[in-house]
Amino acid sequence: MAISPLLNSLLSDLTLGYLDDLTLAGHNTVASDVRRAVQDSRKLELHLNPSKCEVICHPDLDISDPMLQTFTHTAITDASLLARHSFRNRF
Repeated sequence: MAISPLLNSLLSDLTLGYLDDLTLAGHNTVASDVRRAVQDSRKLELHLNPSKCEVICHPDLDISDPMLQTFTHTAITDASLLARHSFRNRF
């Protein structure tokens, strides 16, 4: 898979990729991993579409990274993964 080297180079605690979709999770690594993914994915002719990107986090978390600020923000209690509310009552 062409995206595997990119996934292996990322530092986030969770890095999942399927076709041209990425899911990243971590405390202090996601913003830098998003920047790296944007840069490296150009070589694969993939381009970030911020309107399709989402940050799922605690509502009190301050997102200071300019790129992540352009993404849709979803409270962790409202998040779903594959149409299942995976995080409800866990945090």
